[in-house]
Amino acid sequence: MADSAGPLRRPGFRLLWLGSVSANTGTWMQNIGAAWMMTELTRSALLVALVQSATTLPTFLVALPAGVVADIIDRRRLLIAIEIWVVVVAASLAAATAAGLVGPAVLLGFTFLIGMGLASFLPTWQSSVPELVQPEEMPAAMALGGIAINAARAVGPAIGGLIIAVRGPEAVFALNAVMWALALVAMARWRRQPVARTSPPERVLPAAAAALRYARHSPDLRAVMARAGAFVAFAGALWALLPQVARHGLGLGAGGYGILFAFMGGGAVAAGFGLAKARTRLSSDRLLILAALGYALATLVLAQVHDPVFVALGLAIGGAAWTTQMAMTNTAAQRAVPEWVRGRATALYTLVFQGGLAISSALWGVVALALGPPVTLSVAAVGLVTTLTTSPISTRAIVGSGIRTAGSPNTA
Repeated sequence: MADSAGPLRRPGFRLLWLGSVSANTGTWMQNIGAAWMMTELTRSALLVALVQSATTLPTFLVALPAGVVADIIDRRRLLIAIEIWVVVVAASLAAATAAGLVGPAVLLGFTFLIGMGLASFLPTWQSSVPELVQPEEMPAAMALGGIAINAARAVGPAIGGLIIAVRGPEAVFALNAVMWALALVAMARWRRQPVARTSPPERVLPAAAAALRYARHSPDLRAVMARAGAFVAFAGALWALLPQVARHGLGLGAGGYGILFAFMGGGAVAAGFGLAKARTRLSSDRLLILAALGYALATLVLAQVHDPVFVALGLAIGGAAWTTQMAMTNTAAQRAVPEWVRGRATALYTLVFQGGLAISSALWGVVALALGPPVTLSVAAVGLVTTLTTSPISTRAIVGSGIRTAGSPNTA
């Protein structure tokens, strides 16, 4: 536990982490509010799945530019600007919903705009972490980043589901704005130390081109992105179809849907705190294989089991698997590149992971129209297992060589 929580003893990282917890809690409340509201507006599995796509698709538009800008200007100022954007958009969505102006298209539009803020926030936040911790603390810091997301996933949906049941989705959207405002306060208190530059200032377009060239010639970074892409190609089915299954398959209300997410977040938090210990007992290969199998099991349970209790337990396993996958590959992405390109490399990784999740969510929504959610989820579960043998890049290449590139000991 001490090793896992070590980075929190550093004031700069602690502020950044607390801001992330607040922002992610608001985001998960927003996600459950938007997904549940869409199930009230339509029974279309595709439109419900498009809520997940609208959340993550902005990654294609802004993740790489945000990563480029994060390498050029003060990352603290960029994070503050992003948080102001989300506060304004979330408050506007709350007002429009209260006024009865939100239909499926408008809901997807606002969700997309909030997703743009989140897509900019993630690579900027992640590329700031190495400034605040020692190299040997990076796996713990990345796991804590996952805990920030997944503690929010445990708490946010449960609170969001309760608020929806009592006050409606507009209250959840308003609370999202408040949570991002609290993150803004935390960010304003961070006193970032200037980072000495060893190269002249760059311009955005040439810097983006340099990032793409670097990725093309870096086998370690390509390995991380290949593994992430293979995973999310099938993982998107669970995220896309969970609201539909919860409401129409399990017969749950908003509160029950929130509890399912809370179990998933609880499993993710447990995995985040236990990951440092697990790394001393299991190889990186073994951990990533277990993560893929655990997520496949959760997807299959959602497809075939009709008891909410067993579905919740399956989702807890899925949450643990999700955090393990993200923490391991995210650490590799961070440590496979030098400082001058870190923001851009992180953005490319985020683009593949979140952008791939957006595309796969939409595609699985289309498949569900033809096959139905149970069959679709079963196919996705089988697909997750096949990635263990069909992925062209081995997990050892991802984590092992990625860490060695950074010049620190290989802890794989």
